[in-house]
Amino acid sequence: MNKMWPYGGNKYSKRFLESLIRRFPSFCLLDSAGHLVSWTVSDPYGAMGRSVTMPEHRGRGYNGVLNNLIAKRLHALGYPSYGHVAVDNYPMQRLQERQSFQRQPNLCHFILHNAALHRTPTLTPSPAAGTAPA
Repeated sequence: MNKMWPYGGNKYSKRFLESLIRRFPSFCLLDSAGHLVSWTVSDPYGAMGRSVTMPEHRGRGYNGVLNNLIAKRLHALGYPSYGHVAVDNYPMQRLQERQSFQRQPNLCHFILHNAALHRTPTLTPSPAAGTAPA
């Protein structure tokens, strides 16, 4: 999944996707051998996004089915149905328009950065600024 996501392919995006899958609604479609065919993942704001279908399975409507499922699940949880789509992702834009989503007139850019991802995690808290360690 991390390798197929256009913004993935590194350890940070892998950790990010794993976190979304563990914490927020997501759906996937597996083939009879248990291999990933298509998936969609929501985010902390209830937005649909990060949807990909493996190249050999595209054009069969799988992503549309998963979008319907996740929209219904998010709606049941009290979220509005909306999603983020890359400006150049025309197939997803067409899919969402066919599903009666409405294009909003303004662009919105997200920059996600968490400096803590670059630090080695510790099990003991750091002392507060200006205090000596105990």
